[in-house]
Amino acid sequence: MLQSKGRESHWLWKWKFRTTDRHVRFDPDKFGWPWMPETNSWVVPTSFSLLALKQWFPPNGASQANFRIELGVQMLLDRVCPGGGWNAGNGVVYGVHLHHILTLLRLPWLPSLLRH
Repeated sequence: MLQSKGRESHWLWKWKFRTTDRHVRFDPDKFGWPWMPETNSWVVPTSFSLLALKQWFPPNGASQANFRIELGVQMLLDRVCPGGGWNAGNGVVYGVHLHHILTLLRLPWLPSLLRH
């Protein structure tokens, strides 16, 4: 689980999202977990991964686990919708502020994951 990461974590994809693909608004340095290998990070698999890691590793335990927890939390904060809550992946696409559908689906653990 600690080695799994979104495709945007690779240097080539970071460059792409910073220079040529400006349709989505997010920081590629802040990545979480994808649904499948070799795809970008998404909110739901990142949330599930954070739940598992926070249950398994103590807050001041393994440094790699804490690093990934922090990155996952940063990714969730980076991709929050402008009006609050979360969409499946990004809060803004093609300049359009997306609605927070995941909050409406009642995923109550999302806000609690942001607390350390």
